[in-house]
Amino acid sequence: MIFALFYQLKLKHSTLFHHKKSQIITVIPILGNIQQLSRLVNFSQSLYIMLQAGVPLNQALSSFLPRTQTWQTKKIIVSDQILDAEVRSILQWVSQGYAFSDSVSSHLFPMEAQQMLQIGEKSGKLALMLQHISESYQDKLNHQIDLLSQMLEPLMMVIIGSLIGIIMMGMYLPIFNMGSVVQ
Repeated sequence: MIFALFYQLKLKHSTLFHHKKSQIITVIPILGNIQQLSRLVNFSQSLYIMLQAGVPLNQALSSFLPRTQTWQTKKIIVSDQILDAEVRSILQWVSQGYAFSDSVSSHLFPMEAQQMLQIGEKSGKLALMLQHISESYQDKLNHQIDLLSQMLEPLMMVIIGSLIGIIMMGMYLPIFNMGSVVQ
């Protein structure tokens, strides 16, 4: 309860906390995969929507960068530090004249997705290819989440069983103690 209140008041808006939390999650095998796939799906889906709406690529990429806080905004925007660095790198390469597919790194887009982006750029259907990437990796993300839930089920059963055992011991130990006092 106290940690939840402390989190709500202090840590929720702390960029250092979110950065450290992201680093820790990245190291954990299944959670790291889920985080990376989620980042890829959200990025490609959002970029697809913006390109489909006619937003230029540079402007669409710039929309992923956090805005500077002004006196008018009261919320502190906590961005994904990894995505922020990737988008800055992509913007730099694209502004120097490189193709978008050559600008993305393997941290954000796996090799398969990079090849799909190259095909999309050459055919002039980058937005549709981003949609295909998003849908394809959404399926992989769903599979990873199912795998995580299957792994957590036995652990949850042990935890629930332990809690029930502790409650039962708490109820029956006084009864057994009363039996020994009577004798």
